[in-house]
Amino acid sequence: MTNPESKDPIKEQGKKAEHKADKRDGKRQDAANSLNSDTAVPMLRFGISNNFDLFKRKVSVACQEHYKNLGRLITDEKYYVPPAIDSSLYDLTNDPQDIKKCRLREAYRRRDKEMDDMRIDRTAMFPYLISKLSKESLNEIQGHADWVKAESDRDPLQLWLIIKKCHQILMTSKVATVIKKTVREEYESCRQGPFEGIMDFKRCFDAKLDALKVSGNDEPEAADLAMDFLYTLDNSRYGEFKAEVINNMQKGLAVDLNDLNKMYLLASRRVVARTGKDVGGATFAMLDQAKKGQGGGGEGSTKSAPGVEGKNGKTAEEWLAAKLAKMKCFNCGEKGHPVKACPHKKKNSKDPPLAGMTLQACCATSRNIRLHEYYEVCLDNGSQVNIVDPRLLRNLTTSTQGYQSMNGVSQTSRVGLLEGFFYCQACDDCPTSILSLADNEDIYPVTYVQGESITVHMDDRDLVFTRRDKLYVADFSDWIVSDQDREEELHAGLNLMTVANRESMYSSKQARKALEAGEFLRALGCPSEKEAVDIIRNGNVTNIPHCVDDVRWFFDIYSQQVPALRGKTMHKHPTRSISSNESAKQ
Repeated sequence: MTNPESKDPIKEQGKKAEHKADKRDGKRQDAANSLNSDTAVPMLRFGISNNFDLFKRKVSVACQEHYKNLGRLITDEKYYVPPAIDSSLYDLTNDPQDIKKCRLREAYRRRDKEMDDMRIDRTAMFPYLISKLSKESLNEIQGHADWVKAESDRDPLQLWLIIKKCHQILMTSKVATVIKKTVREEYESCRQGPFEGIMDFKRCFDAKLDALKVSGNDEPEAADLAMDFLYTLDNSRYGEFKAEVINNMQKGLAVDLNDLNKMYLLASRRVVARTGKDVGGATFAMLDQAKKGQGGGGEGSTKSAPGVEGKNGKTAEEWLAAKLAKMKCFNCGEKGHPVKACPHKKKNSKDPPLAGMTLQACCATSRNIRLHEYYEVCLDNGSQVNIVDPRLLRNLTTSTQGYQSMNGVSQTSRVGLLEGFFYCQACDDCPTSILSLADNEDIYPVTYVQGESITVHMDDRDLVFTRRDKLYVADFSDWIVSDQDREEELHAGLNLMTVANRESMYSSKQARKALEAGEFLRALGCPSEKEAVDIIRNGNVTNIPHCVDDVRWFFDIYSQQVPALRGKTMHKHPTRSISSNESAKQ
């Protein structure tokens, strides 16, 4: 018989994990699935590559959240005025208790208060908009003729109109004829990208159209606008739709589509068939094809069918040579080869990372004498790895990793998680534990008092590394894993973690970077983790404010994105198999 008072170790471990996550997040806000409106507002850039369209959408949401109806001036381009009170709705003649009269008076009071609050908030909204401008953008609007009056009045509406006028046209020239020609060319060259949704493209098309109007060009007719929008849609997804609309027009069967919004609604409701073919347009897909063409015996490689005629009557070798001749290497800038085959590319060093470049750090990894207690950890700015005593680590797993110091090269056989930090190499007989200062700076703010201490400002505490024997040492007694916790880890048969639990394993800075990387990946069309890492490493997209670690953190916390999984698993019907037993027949 089982003991009714016995506890399920799996459930107990889950409760303890939740309790520890809640305790660690005591001073942190609840786990969020997206950035808040203020953090999501990008810095407005100036020039031919400005981000005014994105800035307008994000700052409109942030202003309406912070300043309520006053923030509507971003889209309305005028101050919001509350609707007037209709006194006829209040029957004051038949009101012996003056109840309706009090309600009417309260309605007037609320309206007056709302208008007063919006008038007061104008002064606060003006510097808020200024804080979201880059240095170049601020210099440009300060040169506008209406800037002096807008600044003296602290008028956010006038400021927004100046911002729009200076950034709506994507160029720095002040010559009217040059502006008109450039804007007209931008409008005519507008095309939907292979991974761009139709809603985002409609917003971009409207921005190009607004710039066309502002620049002084003649606005196209309504029917011409509808056809312009139709022809700018992506052919790989809307080619059949475009042909169908045009054929129906030829037959006289088309509905009234002489309006841009009608054409957009019809296209947005169109069911787009997804095929397994590559739609093109993504740089990583081109690199993937180039890799296949270089060899390996895979499908599409030159070794699979040499001499066979392919596209435009050319052999596979000729087609690949022509393609490589146009390909530009992102490493050296020369044409004729991809990054992978670049002859100028530096080979990756196979040497293990450094565990410290100072003499004291060298003694710390020499495994001959004990410098500190096992619960004391050193912080070293010359270390590229993190080596910690296993008694301070959780989730220990087997993984052989190497490191080198001034005494030579050594290895560790296990890794574990140092709660609140990252995974570290576990070393039983090292004289002391070492954390990399650079890795700590990546996730937490760090302050330094010369000759005294280095403080790592964690989310729930300040961890102070004090100077001792020319090393900076901190007490990690709170990180000691008890025998009971270790036994529960070893005997746990199931580990279910929520997104909040996964976020609790990272710092707030890491979680914020992961969310920002997630928004970047959604803009790319939700690539897989491998494709996203390749995009960042190969340099196919420039000026990316994210690194490989940000991408890996996003996938570790939030897992694979749903749009990236759609269409990859198809329903398959079982095939009928007929077999006979010859021995039974005999």
